[in-house]
Amino acid sequence: MSQEQELQRLEEAIGKVLKEFDALKKENEELQETLRTQEETIADLREQLESSGAEKLEVGDRLSQMLQKITDWEQGIARETEVEDVVIETAGDTVDEQEDEELSGSDPSRQGTLFKVADDM
Repeated sequence: MSQEQELQRLEEAIGKVLKEFDALKKENEELQETLRTQEETIADLREQLESSGAEKLEVGDRLSQMLQKITDWEQGIARETEVEDVVIETAGDTVDEQEDEELSGSDPSRQGTLFKVADDM
């Protein structure tokens, strides 16, 4: 081969290498940009996750407070019902005793109502 042909072949090889280098450089820049975009997205998502976690805790606390209020209310209703049951039961016993006294004739002048008997307690 002649020196001219070898130089031409060398120029073609160098041109090809430089073209591939430019293509790889461009691909690298695109990948770097994609990486930056994804890192920004990850940072945004982490912020959203932290924010959501805080909101979740706040909602959980508020729900716990509401459930506690309902539980307290139910316990209050239960206590009131127990007190009413005791008053009614006691009043019933007193009325039964009063009826027994009236039937036995021990105090026929005493007459009362359930409310009066409950007040006497």
